[in-house]
Amino acid sequence: YILPKQFFGGTSEGVAHLSSSNSLIFTGRETIRKTTVSYPFETEVIVEKAIPQEFAARGYNHIGDISAVVVNGTEVILTSLEEPTYTKPVMVIFAADSLAFVSSCPLHQRHSSLLAVDPALGYMYSTEFMSVSEVLRYEFPSCRQAPPLPLSCDGKPLVLQGVQGGSVHGGLLYLSTNQIRANKGDIFAVNTSTGAVQMAMDLVCGMGVSEMEGIDVAQDTVRRFTRFPGRVTDLPVNHDRCPCRAGAAPWHRCQCGSDRELHPGWVRLRGQGPGHCPFKISVSGRSSGRARR
Repeated sequence: YILPKQFFGGTSEGVAHLSSSNSLIFTGRETIRKTTVSYPFETEVIVEKAIPQEFAARGYNHIGDISAVVVNGTEVILTSLEEPTYTKPVMVIFAADSLAFVSSCPLHQRHSSLLAVDPALGYMYSTEFMSVSEVLRYEFPSCRQAPPLPLSCDGKPLVLQGVQGGSVHGGLLYLSTNQIRANKGDIFAVNTSTGAVQMAMDLVCGMGVSEMEGIDVAQDTVRRFTRFPGRVTDLPVNHDRCPCRAGAAPWHRCQCGSDRELHPGWVRLRGQGPGHCPFKISVSGRSSGRARR
């Protein structure tokens, strides 16, 4: 689905699903919008200047990918805020119903493109943007630092580049990455207990992806977000068929996807049709090329 730049108040950043209201949350650089779950994503609540004043006054001007989690029986949304130097990120929580600011805490890292919560383990995950060799962990909701989780592939250390978004589902942390020069981006699945990484989906140039942004993974959908204009795409994925391969650049590890469309908005996995996929992936991002659903 192609959405105009005005929908995000500028550039598109993140996406999340709210289970309490069966709604979607979209973030722009300074905007948070709550919508219906289906296209054309009718607005339910919007805050055009969502960065709390105490942070805006200190130069914070960038909202990242967004996640939803239930805390003490109430669903909230959380995201990271960053300032122009990308060295002092903070976590902020908003009410899921009204999008009102609730609380914040500092993050002990330089760049935070994403925040994703694992209620089962009690951790909030984040990463740096480039040269990502580990997942940063914080106890949630206290924000207390926990030991990082090193990434590995076939038992060897692994480094990812251009990490833009994240979502937790089924004991895995899904990370969307951005490779602008290769005109593509990949989605990786990280085992949150061991740090072992699998390729979940390789998104090729034929899809017209120019900058991957946030990601949301639900029971049957991965929602991918790209930019310019904002494109929201639902894709099938089967990470079990694409193990990580050591010794190759991350975006060449395996070819899970192609640009052959099964129907609008879907991409075929090799040898698989949509009826064989255990779940789908939806991603958000900046998009180039012809408009396609």
